[in-house]
Amino acid sequence: EIRVPDSEAWFGKSLGDLSLRSRYGCSVVGVDRQGYPIPSTGPDTELFPGDDLLVLGTENHIQQVRAFFDTSPPRTEHVDLLDEIRLESMEVPEKGRLAGNALAELEIPRQTGVQIAGVARGDYRMLFPGPFQVLQAGDWLLVVGTRDQIHQFREWSKETDPKTQEG
Repeated sequence: EIRVPDSEAWFGKSLGDLSLRSRYGCSVVGVDRQGYPIPSTGPDTELFPGDDLLVLGTENHIQQVRAFFDTSPPRTEHVDLLDEIRLESMEVPEKGRLAGNALAELEIPRQTGVQIAGVARGDYRMLFPGPFQVLQAGDWLLVVGTRDQIHQFREWSKETDPKTQEG
């Protein structure tokens, strides 16, 4: 296992962004976040400081990956990044860009920096929803990000997507 260091360098980077397989010949076959395994780990899986990566490769290659993470610059602020990250819930509004769209189409992390950690619809609960999860008005979302990112997400989600206005 390799722990992702507490550095801005890794916050929100995807496994694909790091290119560990092409650089070091290793594959990340699992990610553990605060004691919970992240299902379906793939190139789109975003990393956060403190994540534990299960890396498959030779001992030499794994040491190179460990050294790669150890070269990250220390945090420039005195505030602990984990103290800045929060978990909030919000309801999907009837109007806006969320309802009727799949998470992959919305590109929420790219647009706002937040991660959707869960979706609740009635008695249905899904932790770490996949990219094809379609949101509906009235769904409750479990949102992970900084205060500013979550505020930006709330405002962004109320906007009407210009693509849906065409026609």
